[in-house]
Amino acid sequence: MIPRLLIFIIIAFAMVYISKRKGFNPLYWVIAGSLLGFIVLLFLPDARQAGIDQEERNKREKFGNLIGGFLSSIVLIFTAIIAGFIFFPVYL
Repeated sequence: MIPRLLIFIIIAFAMVYISKRKGFNPLYWVIAGSLLGFIVLLFLPDARQAGIDQEERNKREKFGNLIGGFLSSIVLIFTAIIAGFIFFPVYL
């Protein structure tokens, strides 16, 4: 139990650090804190990369935040469904 929690905390901190460094909203990415979200975040283009204009930065930031928000929504919906089954079991 504790090693899983420790892994989750490490991934959450890493996602906050990487998302801030790339110019994305860390809140979206910490909620999307799964292995899939971590991999997606690593492969997204950096919004703060040197040599790109402001319009491209805004596009990349918006796209990164959109993906982070989408993954966060999926995680929250999945969590709500699981919590519903745990707290309100259906007896047949």
